[in-house]
Amino acid sequence: MDRKEVVNRIAPMAREVFEKPDLELCDTLDATQVDTWTSFAFMQLLGKIEEEFGFRFKMMELIKIQNIGTLVDVVMQH
Repeated sequence: MDRKEVVNRIAPMAREVFEKPDLELCDTLDATQVDTWTSFAFMQLLGKIEEEFGFRFKMMELIKIQNIGTLVDVVMQH
């Protein structure tokens, strides 16, 4: 699975969780740029990603996630 495919699978989940139907994901996108990106909403997104991709995030992986780019990096490692 390549990076673009991962982003394409995460994007609809992010749009739903953050309630932003027009949200465009890019590597640098983070909580400072999305007003509905709360810690709770982000945890919901992580849960949806775990379900979609069939794995569980490890604590050390979660610490690394700073934006969409690092989130995609972690997903691709699985």
